[in-house]
Amino acid sequence: MKNLICILIVSLVMLFSCARDVLTDEAVDLKKASVAIPMKGELCMTSNDDVPRMLVAGTPVFNSSGEVVIPQLDMAGAAWLAGHATHMGELIAGQSYMTGVHAELDMVALSEGKIVLVAEYEALLTGNNGDHISLISNIRIDSTDPSNRIITGDWYATGGSGNFENVTGSGVLNGILPCWDVDGTIAYSR
Repeated sequence: MKNLICILIVSLVMLFSCARDVLTDEAVDLKKASVAIPMKGELCMTSNDDVPRMLVAGTPVFNSSGEVVIPQLDMAGAAWLAGHATHMGELIAGQSYMTGVHAELDMVALSEGKIVLVAEYEALLTGNNGDHISLISNIRIDSTDPSNRIITGDWYATGGSGNFENVTGSGVLNGILPCWDVDGTIAYSR
C-alpha cells in the first residue's frame, strides 16, 4: 500500500509539473531568419521578336584590307523564359522573361580566334504560385561554332515578391543555347 501511495504521489507531481503554460494576450515577435539555401534549375529562352534586337558593340570587325571579317552582330533584345527552379516549380509562361541591357564582342577572345559575346540581362522569374525573383545576369556566349553556342555566366538576385520579397543570392549558369542550367544559393525571409 505504501508503494502504491508513493507511485500515485509521484505520478500526480509529474502530471501537474508538465502542464503547459497557456499564452494569454502577449504578442509573440518571431524573427525571420535569412539563411542561404540551394537554388537550382533549368531555363530555356524563346526570343521575343516584338522587342528590337540588341546590337553587339565592337562589330562589324574589319581586316587590314577593309574587308568585313565579322558582320554586325546582334542578340535578343528580350526573350521569354520557360523551365523550372527549386522553390519556384515550373515558371509561368508569359510572365518570366529577360531583357537585354548591354552587349559587346570580347576582343581578347577574338585575338585568340574565338567569337565570344559578352552581355548583361535583367530577368524576372515567376514561379507557379505567382511569386517572382528579379535577377541580373552577366553572360558569355561562345559563338565560334554557331551550331553549338555555349553560354556561361553568373546571376545575382536583386529582389522579388511574395515568398521572395527581399531575396538575395547569386550563382552561375551554363549550357548550350537556347537552354542553360542555373546553380547557386538564395536567402529570403519566409
